[in-house]
Amino acid sequence: MLQNNHKSIAQLSFFLSLREACIALVPFVILMASSAVLSEYTHRFDWFSESPQIVAAISSCNTVLFGLFSLALVGSMSFYLAKNLGLNTVASPILALCCFVFDATQRSAELDALAFWSEGFSGYAILIPTLSSYLLALIAKLKWLHLVKGSGISHFLKKHINLVLPFAVVFILVSSIMPYIAELFSMLGYLLVAHYEDLSMFPRVLTRIFISQLTWMTGVHGEHIVNMIDGMELSNSLMIAGMPMHTFMSTFVHLGGSGSTWGLILACLVCREQFHEKNVAKLSVPLAMFNVNETLIYGIPIVFNIYFLVPFVFAPMVNAYIAYHVLQTGWLPFTETERSWVTPVLLDAWFMSQSARTVFFQMVLIAISTAIYYPFVRLSIRHNSTYHQLERLRANLTVNTKLDESLEHRFIEVQQQNQMRQSELNQVLQDLEHGELELHYQPKIGLATGLVSGFEALVRLRKPNGNIVGPYFLATLREHNLLNIIDWWVINRVSEDLEKWAAAGYHPKVSLNIDPIDLHEQTVEQLEKALQQFPEQVEVEIIESSYISNQAAMDKMIERLDKSNISTAMDDFGTGYSNLAMLARTNIQTIKFDKSLLDITDEPKGQRLYEQLVVLCKQLGFQIVAEGVETQQQLDFLRSTDIDEVQGWLYAKAMPFQQAHQYMCDSQSSVLTSY
Repeated sequence: MLQNNHKSIAQLSFFLSLREACIALVPFVILMASSAVLSEYTHRFDWFSESPQIVAAISSCNTVLFGLFSLALVGSMSFYLAKNLGLNTVASPILALCCFVFDATQRSAELDALAFWSEGFSGYAILIPTLSSYLLALIAKLKWLHLVKGSGISHFLKKHINLVLPFAVVFILVSSIMPYIAELFSMLGYLLVAHYEDLSMFPRVLTRIFISQLTWMTGVHGEHIVNMIDGMELSNSLMIAGMPMHTFMSTFVHLGGSGSTWGLILACLVCREQFHEKNVAKLSVPLAMFNVNETLIYGIPIVFNIYFLVPFVFAPMVNAYIAYHVLQTGWLPFTETERSWVTPVLLDAWFMSQSARTVFFQMVLIAISTAIYYPFVRLSIRHNSTYHQLERLRANLTVNTKLDESLEHRFIEVQQQNQMRQSELNQVLQDLEHGELELHYQPKIGLATGLVSGFEALVRLRKPNGNIVGPYFLATLREHNLLNIIDWWVINRVSEDLEKWAAAGYHPKVSLNIDPIDLHEQTVEQLEKALQQFPEQVEVEIIESSYISNQAAMDKMIERLDKSNISTAMDDFGTGYSNLAMLARTNIQTIKFDKSLLDITDEPKGQRLYEQLVVLCKQLGFQIVAEGVETQQQLDFLRSTDIDEVQGWLYAKAMPFQQAHQYMCDSQSSVLTSY
């Protein structure tokens, strides 16, 4: 379960997921757009006229692919939302598809003509998976909806059974909410149409372009929406000089597709650097020749991309304004030759006018669109490209030759490192998905009594083959700021185990390790909420090095924990970061001497150092725990000091809860034989 602790990640999860979902759809979009071009040219030029079966197959393929687009978008969007929100990447997309298809059937007059076959329905293909995913992330946290609360079955099965009720609740909620959302959209559309119909022709065309482009920015086919507002009549209406509006739009406004995206393609291509947008632009050229630009819209993506909002909306409006006024002068000739919307740019200008002036004017409009897009492409590069971060460094440091030589190598290295890091993370997540996390307990022994005084909770992973391994995955999760997944799981499991001990009449003190990066307000609130019923029984261990690097913030959290009767300990003291002045300022209660300090006590200097550190810490009022006790010789030495507790393999390794419980019961009945 991924807890949404980092607000910045939570705020970006939607846009990150939308970007990933759109890019993942590029192969499907290219296939869909290619089928549209092939279908159009097959009918336009009577290709395969002697093989009607082939014509029918091409037409059916085009229809099916366009019809499946919304379902593909639902699946892709819900998958990446699930990944970024920490949800189950199978159950969450299935839930989104169920909600989407059910909502589509409610909108359709006939069940055999489902509403998702309409390309205009793709707006709901973003809204519904977003709604279902965030609701599932919220409702899945409600423990009272979990059907299985124990640990008697496999973690994998338990996790999926506990999704049954949240799955059903979210399905009901989304199905209930969507009719009201649809009604709200209808009301807004009605208000828009009421004002829209009062406009004269050219302002109405500009408004149509504005609405269409804004709609495209949300991932919805803009032309479908504006046609729903004013029907197809306006598209066929004569606009100027006997020219229908649809001819005006295809010839002078949407050059390369909605948004005049030939301008975007050229703006990307004229940049010398290699970057994501440029690579997508190269890939888009073959289809853009036929005015198909879905590869750009979903590949860059344009959808919800703030950098391209202004040029994508206003480039076609500028084209329309210029073309309208130039046509009024009569400088451009026009014939009523019928042309397809997939006729290539420049070629359609020639077919329309048989004049080089019209072709030249189209080239001017493309150049203007390129000029509009260019600064926004540069802005996108400057904010998103590692390559250009290095170039700015070169400019600031006036280091030219060496950085020039290493710039491309560094870029490649960064990409390779990112791929390796992502591969490592994927492997870790896969291991956690198929394995089962367990919490083991290593006993702490009171040196004066020889009895169990408490336990340290340590994470272990049981592999599918039954082998139990240490927490090798923690470093990778920490690197990706995902360690809070484990921290919160440990907190909840410690709470459950303390309840079991309390039911058996035992009240041991348990220490748990929390990564300092995650020891912030939300984690402290979770500690207080989960463990408030066990006052003086919980201790949070903080690594010394991390404490020193952020002492002021740590002290605030420690003070709050202390008020909640949760004590704190400094772990790994003496590992090379020790700052003795820090001991005089900290309000931590316990110091845990690292095993490395004990390992050097076989030498006189090592013994003297250990003894003096014990004396110093005791005089400052700290409880002291000696870690890493593995031999009788080490134990004998520790008995000569003022150490409070010892911990190590001489007594016991970390063990599962039941064994730890039995170990404590045995220690209560008799003093340990090793004492």
